[in-house]
Amino acid sequence: MCKLYNCTEDNRRPDCFDKPKKAKKPLKRTPVSPISRKRARQLTQYRKRIKVWKQEHAYCEARLEGCTIRTTDVHHMRGRENEQLLNEEDWLAVCRECHTEIGLMSIDDQIEKGVSKSKHRK
Repeated sequence: MCKLYNCTEDNRRPDCFDKPKKAKKPLKRTPVSPISRKRARQLTQYRKRIKVWKQEHAYCEARLEGCTIRTTDVHHMRGRENEQLLNEEDWLAVCRECHTEIGLMSIDDQIEKGVSKSKHRK
């Protein structure tokens, strides 16, 4: 029963406040992809090229303390942003131990040892 006009279900006024509310339709939400289409294409190219590149560069090029000699990873000396992902000139073949060691070093130490390059200089 309506509190304001004392109307019932059968006798409801057009301006009654106790009208049953319509159920809202759920919003259509398109999921946001974690990576862009452009980056997905780059990653596809990268995966194909990296297999061949690792075979051509079978030995670790960093040779830091604890090196296991065999290449397992690729270190991106200028990072992986934008087009740098596919720039083979800045790839460095490294073993897992050397790659871990590189990650623990400061940027200045990496540049000094020749395992990284400045992102701002070409």
